[in-house]
Amino acid sequence: MIDNSIIYNNPIIPNGFYYAKVIEAEAEPSDYLFPKLLIKLILHHSYNLPENIVFSAIIHPTHMSYWHYKNFFHTFLWDGYIGEHEKTVGQWGSVKIQKSMYDENGYSSVRFVYQPRLIRIETYRIMKAEKEVETDNLRACLISI
Repeated sequence: MIDNSIIYNNPIIPNGFYYAKVIEAEAEPSDYLFPKLLIKLILHHSYNLPENIVFSAIIHPTHMSYWHYKNFFHTFLWDGYIGEHEKTVGQWGSVKIQKSMYDENGYSSVRFVYQPRLIRIETYRIMKAEKEVETDNLRACLISI
């Protein structure tokens, strides 16, 4: 069962748009059209934040949440189909992070937003650079054998 309070553990960082990678996407069945989704993200290393910081976001299944789902899938699956949350793991996109409060406790909330063309291009560059590093690491591993 997805614990709603997990989002209150998000650290507070300055409001803004950040490139983020999905590291986990969990779905919980609901009585509604869509499942409840828990998405865990890490931010790109260029922001100089500790690498172990994980941000969590939850999309609740309500009659108003269709656009939240659509924006999430549009962000991380360029030709995405709503319902394929597993395919978002390992994908990059831009998210909006803003300071929020609940019971006098501050945290950062994550919003999935429309991805303009220039953001898509930069996301592609990040993914390409990540793949090149992975390839170089694999090549170095094979050479050392």
